[in-house]
Amino acid sequence: MDTTRDYWLILKPQVYIMMSTQRILLYNTEKGVYIESDEPSCIELIDSARDEQNKGVRFLPQKVLNNNRLITFIRKLQELQMVELKPADNRTHKPESLLPVYPEKSPVFSKDIMLCLTTLYLYINTTCKQKCPFCELYYKQNPCCTRTKCGEELTIEQIKRILKEARNSPLGKIHILGGDLLQYSRFPQLVEILEKANTAVHYWINYKNTNELDTRLLNKIKYWNVLVDFPLDQEQLQKNIALFNGKAIFYFLIHNEEQREIIETVRKLYHDIRIRIIPIYNNKNQDFFETEYYLSKSDIFSKPISQCRIWRNQTVNSNNFGALYIFPDGKVKTNPNAECLGDFHTSSLEDLLTKEVELNTSWLKIRDNETHCKDCLYRHLCPPPSNYEHLLGKANLCHVI
Repeated sequence: MDTTRDYWLILKPQVYIMMSTQRILLYNTEKGVYIESDEPSCIELIDSARDEQNKGVRFLPQKVLNNNRLITFIRKLQELQMVELKPADNRTHKPESLLPVYPEKSPVFSKDIMLCLTTLYLYINTTCKQKCPFCELYYKQNPCCTRTKCGEELTIEQIKRILKEARNSPLGKIHILGGDLLQYSRFPQLVEILEKANTAVHYWINYKNTNELDTRLLNKIKYWNVLVDFPLDQEQLQKNIALFNGKAIFYFLIHNEEQREIIETVRKLYHDIRIRIIPIYNNKNQDFFETEYYLSKSDIFSKPISQCRIWRNQTVNSNNFGALYIFPDGKVKTNPNAECLGDFHTSSLEDLLTKEVELNTSWLKIRDNETHCKDCLYRHLCPPPSNYEHLLGKANLCHVI
């Protein structure tokens, strides 16, 4: 850059910009690199470059380039492929920049609200003979079975009705949970019905409840998710690994570092097993949970974040959007921790989804609405609020703020 001539500074379209009154962040969504500054001249430069008049292209007269901090900042932007400089020999020929246009903060829903339904969680029963000590906590944090004393079931007829009402939605996944699935009164018939559904059906079962699982029925189901809690029954786990023979993903629900070490031993013993580790907050393991789940600044920037994801984080909660949970007693929610939308026995799926648009129990719960996050430069780069934030009563599960 020759500081004796005028330039056009052109913001590249892959750059995401977040600004506060005292600091600015620029992030290259293709390269996954970023730069921050609290230098007023740098903040003013980028702010004016992206305003309605300049539209991503800012004239840089020679006199502006006398500022050493500004020159250093611009050179760094060039190095990170965030801006382009073109000599402004003729100021009347202003170049163009195709900056992305981010949508309004509140999304406009389709007139057909059923087009928003992408995921169903069907709790088909509540009966289970196991007595997992944290049963009531598991399903409120991640997809997981849970039991109650009521012994209710979703009937085959009700499930058929659900499928019928959802037939014109872009439903991508159905999750089948209990209770103990094998204690569902018509489980083989349910599997036959769901085989015909034009969507992926995932079955969730506790590894202690698989002893009576018929291999013919097992092989009919494509997606098995086996939940493994602690203390670990090694013999039972070994039986499950042999039974599913690569057909299942094993979800280990861990509360401490010792349990993680046990899982690493399992990995070494069974090389082909597919494992997912789910940290569980149990009200007594704050230090472990912070280590496992809380984000640091380096965590946020560890992988490139696309413009699509940034847009999504500004508008919807991707953890919850499009999801509907239906429980055996008829209660319907968009998240296990959310307010109940109504009763499936007396309301249609369309009516229940319309109510979510009116109440916003979880679909649009984003960090812009959270007191501790709304002024953070990184709020659109962070994952959206999850069940963990709800259970801990703390929006910013991070080491940044």
